[in-house]
Amino acid sequence: SDVITLSLEDGEHILEPGAHKFTCERGRISSSDPSLKINGSTIDVIAYPVTLLLFNGNAVRPGAAELFRLEAALRVYSGSELLLPKEDDLSPDTTFRRLTLYVPANTQGAGYRLSPSDVAFYVSAEGVSLPDQPGLPAAASGVRVEDRFTLAVPETVVPILTRGTNIQIMVSGPAGHLKFMTEPMLENPQTLRLLPAPEGSRLVAGRRTMSAPLPIPADLGAFPRRQIIVDAVAPEAAEPRIMSVGLAPNLSAPAGHAVRVRVEFVDAFDAPTVSPMQVAAYVLRTPVLGDDGRLAAAPAGKPAVGDWLPARVAGTTETNQYDVLLPELPSSVYWLRIVMDCRGSCSPASPMQADFVQGIVNSAATPSVSVFCPNGRHAFARGADVPVTVVVRSPASLPAGTLKLTLQKGTQAWPLWSRTLKAQTLPESVQQVVLPASLTLALSASDYRLVAQWNDTISNGWSLRLTEARFREAFPTFGGIWARDVSVDAGCEEWAASAALNEDSMKGNAKSLLADRHANDLNDPVTIAAANAKRLLLSRNAAVLAQQGTLNLTRWGGLRGYGVYEGRAAAGEAAVVEEILRQNP
Repeated sequence: SDVITLSLEDGEHILEPGAHKFTCERGRISSSDPSLKINGSTIDVIAYPVTLLLFNGNAVRPGAAELFRLEAALRVYSGSELLLPKEDDLSPDTTFRRLTLYVPANTQGAGYRLSPSDVAFYVSAEGVSLPDQPGLPAAASGVRVEDRFTLAVPETVVPILTRGTNIQIMVSGPAGHLKFMTEPMLENPQTLRLLPAPEGSRLVAGRRTMSAPLPIPADLGAFPRRQIIVDAVAPEAAEPRIMSVGLAPNLSAPAGHAVRVRVEFVDAFDAPTVSPMQVAAYVLRTPVLGDDGRLAAAPAGKPAVGDWLPARVAGTTETNQYDVLLPELPSSVYWLRIVMDCRGSCSPASPMQADFVQGIVNSAATPSVSVFCPNGRHAFARGADVPVTVVVRSPASLPAGTLKLTLQKGTQAWPLWSRTLKAQTLPESVQQVVLPASLTLALSASDYRLVAQWNDTISNGWSLRLTEARFREAFPTFGGIWARDVSVDAGCEEWAASAALNEDSMKGNAKSLLADRHANDLNDPVTIAAANAKRLLLSRNAAVLAQQGTLNLTRWGGLRGYGVYEGRAAAGEAAVVEEILRQNP
């Protein structure tokens, strides 16, 4: 603790921050403030340990914010006074993954203010609390208070998809900043990092003339799933139009229930392209989660309209907010597409569109049985044990029945396992089966399917590939690969981009793009399409390099080291699918 000696005149005095009052009279001090402990002429000020951290707001896995913390230059203010850094030699650029400060109680006025984000907070003996701020209720901000004295602020990555060349996009405001020029390609994906600053941010875009500003609210708790589309390929106008879509946090909802969505739009500066405006929603009939356990990416191009099921969109009392009623579909994970177009012209092919992963739960679901490998594998060497999980589910209690597991190849089928299940009150039964090494060794190297049957209900088919085991007698050669995009066909794009960075002519936005690449070097793809492409790349590499006697092992840590690897994806479309399945087993 610090000891400060002051010479005070008689009368009332105030200690800041927190407006702690005490009275000095003839050398004696008195106070009714519980944060001040008086001992003769000495005042002890109680300070409370407040831990501050920034966390990944896109993470959908449940857990403390500490698990998803990010590095940030955290600073705390009381009014205009900076409380950190206290040390004179602390660099202004110093960042923290977790910062704990001892501060006096402060429940007066605006309280303390955290930068970045401008989040205001109070501190008392009960812990940290969040006041409602103009335009941003505390409950809608996404800011968490954990363990009473830990303040966790989300940073949410919002994808920005631009169509058209030579478009300048600028985002400004306390919630986030971004500036870039589109490259000469059809689509230019970028990312905006948003913080729950009460004033939000604004986005403008244009070629010759900037558009009217599109507000970007910072209510990351109310609408955590977001996309922004900047489109400059409409035939009616040369300038871009902008659409921002935000989806409520409920990853799954019962069929027939509503999911809240917010759609904000700024039309092209030189000519109207969407007037009068209409918002529509569609659900792709084919689930994201395939029978074989693989995930289907969002449909690209102009899909067949018949593949999509319209969802009713109802207006609400809130500006630019709508309720999307989920259609009656079997319980699964689906693609929900939000589109905006001229009234009467909306379709799944409308260019102003945003796709989200959404779970639909149907209470009228029939009994089901599913089969899969618990580690998600489809390929095994002959002579290896193959673990298999079979799950039987019923809307209510599970009746008695016989569960069978069959191996199929073309028109041939071989029964592998059978068990009689007794009736039970629980609606689910999970059976673990292992195909022994002796069985897989007796089978030829080929492609098979595992199919389960419970009474008259038949499961999905799980593909199983058995391959010839290699290197039974000799040691294989392994080569470590630093970069992520290493292809036996195309070489290493990462190294080529890194070499280009050394050129003085490299633009700032290219450096930013490469930095984002390295940030995604972990086993954590943002989109299902990227995950599928990565799996195909690794499969292709393994198929070719294994024949050469060398297996290149991708280093998931990339150029950032192993210390930031989070294990299974915490954010991204694949993580959303996994969390939906966890919430609705």
